[in-house]
Amino acid sequence: MATSANRHIQIHRRQESTISVKTFLISIAVSIVVILSLWAWKSIERKSIIQKSQRQSQFYKNKIAAKLDASLKNQLLVFSKPLVWQSALNF
Repeated sequence: MATSANRHIQIHRRQESTISVKTFLISIAVSIVVILSLWAWKSIERKSIIQKSQRQSQFYKNKIAAKLDASLKNQLLVFSKPLVWQSALNF
């Protein structure tokens, strides 16, 4: 009878240990899934931020180039008027 009681105790210990191992494995799997999903989310967010930054940078480059072109055109007009007047007076 003592052997059947020992077997019963051993069976319960095995079941308890397998349940805790299963719980441990499930928690590890859930942790890995959470970590991978966070990594993917941050990766997508990072790409979005980089693209937004590049678009904004290109917009400002175009805006600055347009202002520089307009400024250069105005400067050329201002500096060319005396030359045109001087050449008109010489003829």
